[in-house]
Amino acid sequence: MIRSLLFASCLFLGYSAQAQILSNGTGGGNWSDPGTWIGGIVPDFNSGAITIQAGDQVNVDADFTIDQTTVQATATLVIDPTFTLIIADGAGIDFTMNGTFSIEGTLVLNNTATHSGMNASNTTFVAGSEYRHLYTAAQGTIPLATWDVASTIRVVGYTNGKTLTIGSNFNQNFGDFIWDCPSQSGIISLAGLLTSTQNLTIQNTGSSTLRLSSNESPTISVAGNLSIVGASRVEFSTTGANTEVTIQGDFIVNTTVGISRFKTSGALCTVNVGGNFTMNASGATLSLSSGAGDAIMNLTGDFDLIAGTLTESGAGQGIVNFEGSGIHTFTNTGSITGGMVYTIPASETVTAIGESIIQGGSGSSITVDGTLVAESENGSGAIITGIGAGGGNLRVTTRNFNTGSTLIYRGTGAQFLGNGQPVNTGVTTIINNASGVSLNNSSSATVTIDGDVTVLNGDLTAELDNLVLNGLTTLTGGNLNLITTTATRALTSNGIINLNGGDLTVTSGTANATLTVNGDITGSGAFSFSGANNNLVLGGTGDLSIDFPLIAPTSLESVTVNRTGSIVFPQDLTVTSSLITNSGTVVMNAPLNVGNDITMNGGDLVMNSSLVIADDLNIATGSTLFFEGQTVELRSQYNNTLSGGLFSADAASTLNILNTGALGTIEFAPSGNPLGNFYLDRGTGGTLVTLNSSLNIESSFTLQNGDFLNTSGLSFTSGATITRSNLGAFSAGSIAPTGGPYNLDYVGGTLTTGAEALGAILNLTSNSSGTINVASNVAATGDITINSGNFTSGGNQISALNVSILGTFNAPTAAGLLTVSGDIVNNGTFNRNGGTVVFNGNSSILGTVNPSFNNITISGILTPPVTLNIHGAFTNNGVFNNGGTGTVAFLGTAGVTQVVSGTTVTNFANINVTNTSASPDVTIESNQNLLGVLTLANTATVDADGTSGNSVLTLISSADNPTQDASIATLPGTANVLGNVTVQRFMSIEGPNNGRIYRYISSPVQNADVAQVQNFIPVTGSFTGTSTCTGCGSNQSMFLYNENVITDVNSSGGNDADDGYSDFPVAANTETLAPGRGYAIFVRANVPPVSTSGSALWEVRAPINRGTVNYNSLVSFTSSGTLANDGWNLVGNPYPSTIDWDAATGWTRTNLTNAIYLRDNGQTLPVYATYVGGVGTNGGSRYIPMGQAYFVKSDGGAINFQSDENVKVAGTQGTFVREGAVSDVIRITLKKDNLKDETVIRFSGEATEGYDQNLDAYKLPNATFNVSSIAGSTRFAINSIPFGGCSSTVQLNISDTAPGNYQLSFTELQSFSSVPEVRLLDNFTGSSTLISNDEAYSFTVTSDPASFGNRFSVLVDQPQIDLNIMASGSQNVCKEVDYEITLASTEAGVSYYASINGTIVSDRITGSGGSLVLEVLADKLSIGGNSISIFAQRAQCTALPLSSTMNVVVDGIYEIQSVTDGVSCQTGQTTLKAIGAPSNGAYRGYDSENSTEPISETVTGEYVTPVLDKTKTYYVTAVNASGCEGNKTMVKAVVEQFDNVEITETSYGV
Repeated sequence: MIRSLLFASCLFLGYSAQAQILSNGTGGGNWSDPGTWIGGIVPDFNSGAITIQAGDQVNVDADFTIDQTTVQATATLVIDPTFTLIIADGAGIDFTMNGTFSIEGTLVLNNTATHSGMNASNTTFVAGSEYRHLYTAAQGTIPLATWDVASTIRVVGYTNGKTLTIGSNFNQNFGDFIWDCPSQSGIISLAGLLTSTQNLTIQNTGSSTLRLSSNESPTISVAGNLSIVGASRVEFSTTGANTEVTIQGDFIVNTTVGISRFKTSGALCTVNVGGNFTMNASGATLSLSSGAGDAIMNLTGDFDLIAGTLTESGAGQGIVNFEGSGIHTFTNTGSITGGMVYTIPASETVTAIGESIIQGGSGSSITVDGTLVAESENGSGAIITGIGAGGGNLRVTTRNFNTGSTLIYRGTGAQFLGNGQPVNTGVTTIINNASGVSLNNSSSATVTIDGDVTVLNGDLTAELDNLVLNGLTTLTGGNLNLITTTATRALTSNGIINLNGGDLTVTSGTANATLTVNGDITGSGAFSFSGANNNLVLGGTGDLSIDFPLIAPTSLESVTVNRTGSIVFPQDLTVTSSLITNSGTVVMNAPLNVGNDITMNGGDLVMNSSLVIADDLNIATGSTLFFEGQTVELRSQYNNTLSGGLFSADAASTLNILNTGALGTIEFAPSGNPLGNFYLDRGTGGTLVTLNSSLNIESSFTLQNGDFLNTSGLSFTSGATITRSNLGAFSAGSIAPTGGPYNLDYVGGTLTTGAEALGAILNLTSNSSGTINVASNVAATGDITINSGNFTSGGNQISALNVSILGTFNAPTAAGLLTVSGDIVNNGTFNRNGGTVVFNGNSSILGTVNPSFNNITISGILTPPVTLNIHGAFTNNGVFNNGGTGTVAFLGTAGVTQVVSGTTVTNFANINVTNTSASPDVTIESNQNLLGVLTLANTATVDADGTSGNSVLTLISSADNPTQDASIATLPGTANVLGNVTVQRFMSIEGPNNGRIYRYISSPVQNADVAQVQNFIPVTGSFTGTSTCTGCGSNQSMFLYNENVITDVNSSGGNDADDGYSDFPVAANTETLAPGRGYAIFVRANVPPVSTSGSALWEVRAPINRGTVNYNSLVSFTSSGTLANDGWNLVGNPYPSTIDWDAATGWTRTNLTNAIYLRDNGQTLPVYATYVGGVGTNGGSRYIPMGQAYFVKSDGGAINFQSDENVKVAGTQGTFVREGAVSDVIRITLKKDNLKDETVIRFSGEATEGYDQNLDAYKLPNATFNVSSIAGSTRFAINSIPFGGCSSTVQLNISDTAPGNYQLSFTELQSFSSVPEVRLLDNFTGSSTLISNDEAYSFTVTSDPASFGNRFSVLVDQPQIDLNIMASGSQNVCKEVDYEITLASTEAGVSYYASINGTIVSDRITGSGGSLVLEVLADKLSIGGNSISIFAQRAQCTALPLSSTMNVVVDGIYEIQSVTDGVSCQTGQTTLKAIGAPSNGAYRGYDSENSTEPISETVTGEYVTPVLDKTKTYYVTAVNASGCEGNKTMVKAVVEQFDNVEITETSYGV
């Protein structure tokens, strides 16, 4: 029965395999998924009919071959990317599409496969998809579809020739189209059906040809490239009347066989190439036309014929039109034949690259309306006659260079003009060749060029010829050269020379070179002359359009001017022979140097630059030498052959008279002409210069050497300069110059001032190397500048705007006075002498060297330097503009008290007193303010209230957040501030209730009574002298604090820290504030005078507190039984300076804890700021401002609490700001709305689990809610705990919290070198939250007691260790050698060690962030393999293994087992032998027992010694494959020197 059932099952399965397979009808799925098909069978071409039912989508997710497949309406078939679906030829219709078909992979139609239903609406080939057409003999039918431009159709099957019909569906808009039919044996014509593709690639046509059309004359569009490659032959058209192919990309012909054609005998075939034409078809031919019609290639890009043949072989023409892009290159390394026609339109440029030939045969031509660029360097010329092969860039029958066309020479090497050079005048020839173009005949001649010539780059050179240019010559980037050697040559320009970037150069040898310019010159280039025989002739008429373009400096043999008009020379010109002017005007805009004479027979010479005449100057009547604004240097005589000429100058002109001898008389026209500069340097004695007119100096008058007598006519314009050297002078009898004010400069050596110092002086400058002795009062309305040497004022009155010193300025003595209305700039030496400096303007003291003054009087505004040094009196009747910064240093004069006085109250920033020789050293004789720090030397004294005791020195306080307080620095030795000092304490109005809050103060002076405070803040109570003010009342408003009060005075329900406040004053307002005691004062900010002044500033006046302050009478410890409530004392800063609670010296704090506490009532509800050991909460800081009271605590024992001057940190400002350099802290802030409280958990190696008085601070309750940490039953504001373990838990306490929403924020976790893992355990909700820096935890307090109190715990775990650091070491090690393991990028604070099988085999080494080395001793390793684990451990946490394990093989050491000595009976070599090394080892030989370098190493154990004449001992070792070496064993080379034995035969008679 069982067998029967199995047989039936087999029959059923066999039947179902041939039945129809249906998709599941429930949505479909992947083809390879059995669940996609009813019956669970995945179908293929063996499955019979396959139907994808309506509504299903089936994705082909693997390669499948199918047939007899139907996709029903509303069904979808998708070929997934990378997969192939093959439609095989089976029974009936192989594929029917009634639904939707999306091809993302590959669809293949096998030969003779049939299909139906596919169309552009239901079938889509997406980007990246491919269709393969495998039909061979039959044309087949390409599916109708929508083809993405990035899809591909590949025709790969055709074998025999055929003409395709429209039923083939080749007439679609395809993406990339590839023809790849290697078995094609006949011509296949697409009959003009294929008209639209992206890229069209003809990859293989077998042994025949692909014909795109025959006589259809289609318009074919290729949106990308058309490529004919491989073994392909293509015909675009045969007999078509007008076939047009448009290729938007490149046209590429890389085929290797046969002939491809544009057309055969059709009338016209046009191929439009939007990119480049590239042909690299060795052995192949592209024929444009082989019949009667024309074939045209319109080329937008470049022409690149690398290999193969381009031809026109019929009766028609093969036309190449360059169009569209403007710029084309023409490269030809193949062959071009036939009647080719080339056209270059007016807008196009074609460059024949290198020696490429624009080529053709009989009937070929070129028409140039645009530009042809020739690069050929052919020695016969770049353009020569002829066709076909040959030289040059152009080889065609007919050349038409039309008017407006351009021929450019642009080779990379030297080029030559050939016999094909165009001769018509309408052609522009351009030289654009950096190597130049030659224009030389083989024999001397005159070359005349009628057309325009442009030299754009490189040179056009004429050397053997005279050159005449009749047209426009434009030099825009190259030069026009005329060169002579031994024969005279000339260059004549009768047209315009346009120097627009190039130059005209003339180079003469031993013969003259003459340049004649009869036309005009334009542009910005230049003429240059080199050689000694260059002559310039300027003829013609009219002015030149530009300045004559010489390159400076230029030297000419002669210049002759015959031109009627103006000629301007803008560059330096040297004429070695003579300058002759016969007419016109020569204008020199650059220096003119004439080696011989200047002869002005006619015309004028206008000098717009300098003129140097080495010989005579002769000017005829009617001619004038104009030198307005210029310099004329006369070195000889004036008018010794002609007469009547004139000089014309102006305020910018300079006349230099040099050499020796009298010059003579100079006449200026018109009379009274000004002169800018006059310079006399002739060492001849006596009067040297005679003026025939008055002379007004506009700029400078220099007496360098020689005398000048001023009896009347010399005057100066305001701002002019007299420069006097010690070798020059005004002659005796000279009067003071008139006019001015003028500048006076002294140079040279030592001199005494003369007539020049008597006039009206603007600025006086000394550049003398000696001493300027002032002989009279000097009044400069400008500056006195001492750049060098000495300037000695003597007892004269010296006044100036500014005084600038680089040399030495000797200020006036006690009889004189220096008055400065501007700045003193001292970069040299300022000798103060005994006089006074008066600043009566807006002055500053500047420079690199800070001067010291004797007396200073300010009657204007003085801005001092950073440090103002004074040895005498300081008097301020004006404005001392220090900007609130800087220092006034009183340096003193022996035995003289320095006086500070004036009608103005000076706001000193800082004062330093180092004068210690008087008593007092400094006295304040008028009211003064201090904003910064008063610093005294060791024994210095300052009388703060002057000789009358009425002067007031006030230490200004202007802010308290942060503080901005004046202060007195640490007073060393016997230094002291005498008399009364007024000290301010600024307190801002803050806090709730209109600023009606308690502030905590202390007095910085001695015996200041309450009445002084009442001048600023009302103090009320039952004492005599209570303040009376509206709104004040009579309640006590000022208190001191008694620690010994242990009863519940404030009715809080138990004794606490607030029970100790007692009334102060008790009897009268004459009671004084005790130094070092803290006081609580109630500030009524809404009541005058506080409300009207805008702050609660108060001040006290008395002698300052100085030296040691003993607080012992102010502090105590009284036990109430509750330690947390006992020992609280309110003390204060007693000094007129900020003090440092953490100062290294100066404090005595026996039986006091290390924390300070300040009640901050400025918040909405008061909180306590706390500080201990570098950590603060709620703004607590180590710095205690001047006038600030604070709480300290004792936990019992005899208290000794004192401070001295060393605790001062004068100038340090703060408002109990938190320190920033503490590490390993977690700051926890409890927030609600704008209220907050802080507690800090600090981890320290110095801490214990209990209370540490140097590191912990108790929690004092705020008026608002409180957050603290708990150790035992004690609450801490700052709680320091050890962090030696792996994990720590700290209990938090939240108290006095009304129901509502709160936040706990955690900050400063980054203070840990390795950030720990911090968790917040909420015992109320049961949640545990991982905390990161600056994270806030929100929670709600309800009426449930469990929602506050000890609700939270903070769990702190050591950070996780990085177990993935890289470990490295050798793979092999020798026995008895220690093994090293290198660890990279270790973690700081983590220890590392090595272990083998649970045994530690190395030292523990702590990481530092870098690499470290673990050393495993050799005796810890075993012979053979060893596996070493590396462990990492942080603190007391569990050690964890790194992911890296080291495996090392220890190789044993082999010893020599035996040796064989070598023996030699005579001098010679011997062989030593040894046994013992392993088979893969070696033997090393040594020549001594102590040698470290072997003399041999062999694998055989044998060593042949060198030639020895006596016995020598060697040593040998065994070495294994790892290089491990055993001990040395001795082996000998024995040499036995035996005598030779001679054997002779003796004959005996017989």
